[in-house]
Amino acid sequence: MFSSTPDKLDKERLKKNKASLSDELTIWDGYVKQTGAYVAGKRFTMADAMFFPSFAFLVRMGLKLNPKYPHLARYYDDTRNRESVKKTWPPHWKGSEGKDILKDV
Repeated sequence: MFSSTPDKLDKERLKKNKASLSDELTIWDGYVKQTGAYVAGKRFTMADAMFFPSFAFLVRMGLKLNPKYPHLARYYDDTRNRESVKKTWPPHWKGSEGKDILKDV
């Protein structure tokens, strides 16, 4: 039967998955630090077009970028403010709150 409250196993799995996500984000923060701009270099490329939507969803789910991931925070702000991203931002995200599921990653 489905339960709306997570059991101990679910909480342990969630904790492990958040730790894995944190490790992965640290790697991506390093990539952006190395390039000084985007995930694959100094210019916005298809790599960013593929990466950013998933990354923006993590932020929407409560991922706090500063101070733990400072280069990804800058990347998020810079990319989010691109005209093409503004035009394609999900309408239901505008003016609404996200979740706080990932606030502790």
